Amino acid sequence: MEFEELGSRAELAELEAELNRERCQPDSKVAICDLGASDDLNPRYFVARIDGRHAGGATFTQTDDGGCELHKLYVHPAFRQRGVGAALAEKVMKIASELNYPEIDIEMSGDSLEFWDRWVGERPFEYHGTRQFSVILKLGGPSTEG
Repeated sequence: MEFEELGSRAELAELEAELNRERCQPDSKVAICDLGASDDLNPRYFVARIDGRHAGGATFTQTDDGGCELHKLYVHPAFRQRGVGAALAEKVMKIASELNYPEIDIEMSGDSLEFWDRWVGERPFEYHGTRQFSVILKLGGPSTEG
C-alpha cells in the first residue's frame, strides 16, 4: 500500500464517484456525500493506493478552535477488510502528531461505528460534545501500527 498527499480535492473524484454509487444503492448506510472540506479549514487530502488503484481516501482539517480533525475517511468497497481504513487513520494520526496537535477529533457516521470501535480500541479518547458519533482521540496512545 502506498500513500500520497493530493494537491486538491478534485483529485479525489474517482473515490467520490464510488462513494456516490454506493450511497445510491438500496439499503445503503453511507452517510457522507463527499470527501471534501471547506478551504477555510486548510484541508489536506490523502489517498491509499493498492496496485495503482485508489483504495481509500482521508481528509485532515484544522478546526475553528485551533485543533484538528480526521474530517472524512472512505474506503472503496473492493478494498475493505484489508487494513486500508486503519492505515489511512494511522497516517492522519502521524501527521497530526508531527504538527504537535495533542489530540484529534474524529466524527463518525453510523455505518462506520464498528470500524472505529475496533480502531480506537484501547487508545485514550473522550466523547466530544453532544454529538453521538464524535470522539477526541488523545495522540501518543497505543498504536495499531506494527
